[in-house]
Amino acid sequence: MKYGVKPIGTHAHEWFMFHAAEYGFKMANELALEHWVDVYRGDLGVALSDTYTTDVFSSSSTKIRQAF
Repeated sequence: MKYGVKPIGTHAHEWFMFHAAEYGFKMANELALEHWVDVYRGDLGVALSDTYTTDVFSSSSTKIRQAF
């Protein structure tokens, strides 16, 4: 651990936060949702919409729905 801080949170919040750390916050919601679909294939259809604001989530989820 770089800063000695243990990461704590729900899996869903950490999922989006990981994508922000790995790919940058501008791509976090969109990539996290794409990967969520790839990993869970509809078996886990609940995702938290409040990690980076509901407006950002809605914009990203609309793009994902259009892709499928």
